[in-house]
Amino acid sequence: MNSDFIHLYLDRSYKHLIPENVKQEISIQIGDSEPDRSKLSFCGFVFKDHEVHVFMPRGCNITETSFTNIELARLLFKCLSKYCRRQESFLQKEGKSLVIGNSQILPLILEILNDYKKNGIYTCENSFYRKGFQGKTDWNKTLNSVKPHIQDEEIIYPHFINRFTNSFFVNEVTKIHYSILMVIKNRFGWLLPEIDGFFFNQRNRISDASFDIGIIKAELQSVFDDSKLHTLRLLLRFLENDFKSGESDSITYGFSDFQYVWEDMLRTVLSPTHTFADLPVPTYQEFSGKLIAKPQKGQRLDILLYEYKVKKVCVIDAKYYDGSSIDSAPGWPDLVKQFFYAKSLTAASLKTEVISVKNYFIFPGVPKNTSPETIFVDSSKGHLNTDFPPIKCLHVSPEKIIESYISNMPNVELRNELFS
Repeated sequence: MNSDFIHLYLDRSYKHLIPENVKQEISIQIGDSEPDRSKLSFCGFVFKDHEVHVFMPRGCNITETSFTNIELARLLFKCLSKYCRRQESFLQKEGKSLVIGNSQILPLILEILNDYKKNGIYTCENSFYRKGFQGKTDWNKTLNSVKPHIQDEEIIYPHFINRFTNSFFVNEVTKIHYSILMVIKNRFGWLLPEIDGFFFNQRNRISDASFDIGIIKAELQSVFDDSKLHTLRLLLRFLENDFKSGESDSITYGFSDFQYVWEDMLRTVLSPTHTFADLPVPTYQEFSGKLIAKPQKGQRLDILLYEYKVKKVCVIDAKYYDGSSIDSAPGWPDLVKQFFYAKSLTAASLKTEVISVKNYFIFPGVPKNTSPETIFVDSSKGHLNTDFPPIKCLHVSPEKIIESYISNMPNVELRNELFS
């Protein structure tokens, strides 16, 4: 498939490298909240005119890769869709700061397609009854209205009352369903390879969104079947969000801060994680002498891995940083947290459960010669490794993490590397 209509960029690309109309589209959604005015913080999709602009996570290799443009776009789509499903309640709470554009469009079209695969095209059914011996016998009507006779001690009915169902494929709701599926296939089919096997044998239909919405709402009042209600509600959401409008309209879908997605992906692919019930917690003493423990004000570890047999722990901070130089490395506040996590995990009662702790920052991308590898704390007498165990910096391919994430497969190779 020709992918000339797909243009690839990286999150945090310099603004002067992005077409003006695309930059404006994203900036309108983001507002004036970007801390770095020279770069654009966006990971996701911009559908503009007949072209698609895809902003991959930072650290992705979009110039020398075995993936095609379409394959990279599909990876990102599946990644963002899964994250939206997993973190729906969080996104509803924090949506204004995280989700750019309409977070529903791509997950919604996928839901419409899955519904079509499961239930087929929407149809209006009409039942009627007929005397005879064909069709599905309605025994209640037969017993109440047909008089049997007895022959050779057997009860014989001269005929049955049978129920027949006509499925009409020409009603207006069916036409609306077909037209929406055609819009999805024409505009987003390249993003969803499974749609290639769908054939919608339906003529083009001139429609009005308000008119179609009215038809769907009227149909909702007369339907009681759960699967049909679900289909109708999906179609209504599509129409009410005006996703069926012309191809020249732009659609934006993505995140201004991919850090949350990066953390969730690493936490998922490194599963299972572990939680120690007896981590040290802050305790406050009142002037009265009363002691009050506040676990909710305690430590919040990004990712904690534990190997029970060898009693080793990995404490991981997922850093969605550039990671290509010391200047972009984590600062002292981030280091202090990691040092204190290690101290807490080897303190007091946990000494019997934890023998050693490894500390990591994980960055997206491939390390350069100037990238940090290990972080030490120094004094005039050398490394203070006993008091401040060194923190290792690991760089991993975002594409590989995304593949593991969307396939629900733990990244055993990465986990083994962390403990090695």
